[in-house]
Amino acid sequence: ARPHAHANAIPTDPLKSWLSALPTSNVLVVLDSSFSGGLIRGRSQAQGKLKFIDRGLTTIQTRGLDGMTRDLNRPGWIAMTASAANQSPLESNILRNGVFTYFLVEGLLEAANPDGAMITARQAFEYAAPRSTAFYSGQHPQFSDRGAPFTIIIK
Repeated sequence: ARPHAHANAIPTDPLKSWLSALPTSNVLVVLDSSFSGGLIRGRSQAQGKLKFIDRGLTTIQTRGLDGMTRDLNRPGWIAMTASAANQSPLESNILRNGVFTYFLVEGLLEAANPDGAMITARQAFEYAAPRSTAFYSGQHPQFSDRGAPFTIIIK
């Protein structure tokens, strides 16, 4: 979202409610937003706090881990984030998109698995993550499946 453009921002509480209401126990969540990696890495990586930009999008505040973090780490949920807990991913004018989202979509258009018809969530992430970091070294995408005993096929 652009600075001071709150109409396009989605707080974690409604997002958590929408995701929890899905009629399935297998969920894939992709977050291309600042500090999003902290939502899947839990207390040890985020050191008990996540950084959030305040309502005016001008200062950074910290607040404790919330229910969204617990949901993204529960069995059956796979989460991909565009950045680590302390990073803001790049929105690129050149790519006309968020860097991680650009490479994730590119991977889904068969680049992640040129020999097969199916692309798993992990294959798409493993395609997009190193390309995102190569494009912008300040961005390190994160992946969590908590050892899910299934594969989500996204294409």
